Amino acid sequence: MSAEMMVILLAFVIVALILLTFSSELKDLFTEDADIETCRLSVLAQAQTKVAGKTIVPIDCPRRLVKIFNDKAEINNKRSKYQYKQLTNEQVNEIAAEELRLCWYMMAEGKRDVFEQSYLFETKFNTCLICSEIEFDESLKRSSYSGLLDYLKLKIPKGDISYLDYLTKTQSDFYLGYIPWTQWNPYFYGTSNKVTDTKIDSNQKYVIYFLAFKPAWLLQKTKAQTSAYYIGLGNEDKLSEECAILIN
Repeated sequence: MSAEMMVILLAFVIVALILLTFSSELKDLFTEDADIETCRLSVLAQAQTKVAGKTIVPIDCPRRLVKIFNDKAEINNKRSKYQYKQLTNEQVNEIAAEELRLCWYMMAEGKRDVFEQSYLFETKFNTCLICSEIEFDESLKRSSYSGLLDYLKLKIPKGDISYLDYLTKTQSDFYLGYIPWTQWNPYFYGTSNKVTDTKIDSNQKYVIYFLAFKPAWLLQKTKAQTSAYYIGLGNEDKLSEECAILIN
């Protein structure tokens, strides 16, 4: 065998070993992206097939289980895009901001009529879906992180708007036909108690959730009331206070 052929074979073996090493990690990342798109497509399909507030199409959006470690965060116990050298405020805020963005994206950005409604009467309006559960590894207990609202003012990577602008764009529907709703608050742009600047404590578990105010279908059809959509982050106590109906 010639020296040239030996070099080619050696290079082939090296490439094969590298691919074997990273194949499982790449598979995890591709699977994560596929789950996000599957969720969004199911949301769009449900909204498209609603008749008088009802649909037979289920939403396929299992919760993303985000666990934060000192040098990474895993999604559903698998490798994720969140990799870093040392956990700081910036890394925690990046994870929270990205999970908020992904939740809003998966739920069609508040632009589609998702979730079922009663036809005429409704006693429970607020319907929620949990997009992500966030918890910290035991080694990070008794730590706290701040600055989320300032981080949300940064531009989305490879985007032309900030997280804040993306999460608070005015919806296409109008309350009573005149007053534009935003995702966070119907009157004051970019203000809400859904996402606050309080510290994120590593000894607590947090959820990122999509909340929909859903009046009865006939009230919405006659424009007496309209659906309004919000994105939120908080602990489980906050979730139970705000959500009368939980989809998942």
